[in-house]
Amino acid sequence: MAVAMLRSRLLSQPALRSDMCRTLSFAAAHPHGASSLMTGALTAPSAPSFHASSPASVRPLVKISFPSPALRSDIVVVAPLAIQKRDKAQLRDPERPKRPASPWLQFLADFRTQERAKSLSHKEIMPTAAKEWKALSPDARRRFEEPYEMQKKRYDALFKEYTESGKKDAWKRDPAKPKKPLTGYFLFLQDFPPHPELKLTERTKLAGQEWKKMSVEAKKPYVQKAADAKTAYEKSMKAYKASGKEEAWKEKVGIAATEAKRKRRREHQADAKKAKAAAAKKEKQAKAKATKAAADAKRAAKKLAANTKAPAAKKEKQAKAKATKAAADAKRAAKKLAANTKAPAKKAQAGQAATKAKAAEATK
Repeated sequence: MAVAMLRSRLLSQPALRSDMCRTLSFAAAHPHGASSLMTGALTAPSAPSFHASSPASVRPLVKISFPSPALRSDIVVVAPLAIQKRDKAQLRDPERPKRPASPWLQFLADFRTQERAKSLSHKEIMPTAAKEWKALSPDARRRFEEPYEMQKKRYDALFKEYTESGKKDAWKRDPAKPKKPLTGYFLFLQDFPPHPELKLTERTKLAGQEWKKMSVEAKKPYVQKAADAKTAYEKSMKAYKASGKEEAWKEKVGIAATEAKRKRRREHQADAKKAKAAAAKKEKQAKAKATKAAADAKRAAKKLAANTKAPAAKKEKQAKAKATKAAADAKRAAKKLAANTKAPAKKAQAGQAATKAKAAEATK
């Protein structure tokens, strides 16, 4: 309840929302953490340390530091993670008494209804109301404090009755659900001497050291007892699940609806992931097909170019050979012509020489 009131109180103040998100870490459980936070009484130095041996109900808690002067610095929010998750997963028990609004919240609600508040912006309402609340005299505050005290007494009585009736625990955990058995070590821890002079953490550490030193035979009674308890637990859980009591309890407290919603979200995410994978595969196949088509086109173009180039080269070669042959033939014809022309001239020259020699001989 205090955590829910704190959440609504913080989220109603825009000036604090950014501060609220500045620092997020882990701290240990504190029995009055949420209520202390509402009053600003709990600070980090007073928060106990977290130990791995702590029960699951008091495991990691959320710590939020508020550097803003509007709240005490380094305030620790000590709502266990299990409760935070349950706030989201479960409905609120309609039979659980509602905590009355504090005098400040009642004053704030009254302030919002006044005419002067209507002229203020959302950001101005909170600081203005806080300033007026601080300036109120004790007599003026009684108008809000006295009704609250009466409401608080009635709430405390009703909440005590609600808690003692077992309804509170029954809403958090199905009373019909079998409890998980302890391990051999925790059974040993129950028999371990109390050591009142030691802190709980020191006693647990000492017990852990003793357990490690024990032989297998010494551990056997605890291990066997734990194994028997586990067998009985599994049998009881099987019967519990088969009875339908778990589904009925989840339906009652709202977990069934939350689980169904989460299941639908997971299915939607799985479908989206599958569709994305299919689209990626299709795109990959299309890309591979396009690459293959481009390669085929390139090979075809190369082949076509080769087929076109070969006949032209052959034709060019033939033309070149023909030209070479024609040139050779022309050369031979010219040579023959030259030879045919030179022989008669030589013969005539020889005849002239013979005639001349004959003439010279006759002159003698």
